[in-house]
Amino acid sequence: SQNLSFKAYAKSVDVTFTLFKTDGTPVRAEVKLTLIGQGDELQSQNPTSRSEARKMRVVLAGESLDWIAHQEYGNASHWKYIAQTNGLVNPMELRPGHVLKLLPLPEFS
Repeated sequence: SQNLSFKAYAKSVDVTFTLFKTDGTPVRAEVKLTLIGQGDELQSQNPTSRSEARKMRVVLAGESLDWIAHQEYGNASHWKYIAQTNGLVNPMELRPGHVLKLLPLPEFS
C-alpha cells in the first residue's frame, strides 16, 4: 500500500454514524474532514500547475473495496480501479484507517 503524508491541521471534522450493532455500538461512519496544509513542501508548489482531480477517503471498519467503489463510482465492479490506483495487490489487506486515493474514472470505463 502507499503511504501519503503531509503537514496539515484539521479545520473541520464532521462525523455521521451510519451503521450500528444491536447494542448501539457504532461500526460505520462517514467523515468529512477539511485539512489546511502547512509547511515548506506546500509553499514550494507552483500555484499555476494543474494536477489530476482526486479525492482522499479513510477506510472505516466494515468497508470493503467493492462497497467503496459502489459509493464513490456507482458501480461495485470499479473496486479493481481503486486497488490499482492505490497499489493494493490483495484487496483483503484493506484495513480501517487506510487512506485511499480516489481518482476520476478513465474515459474508457
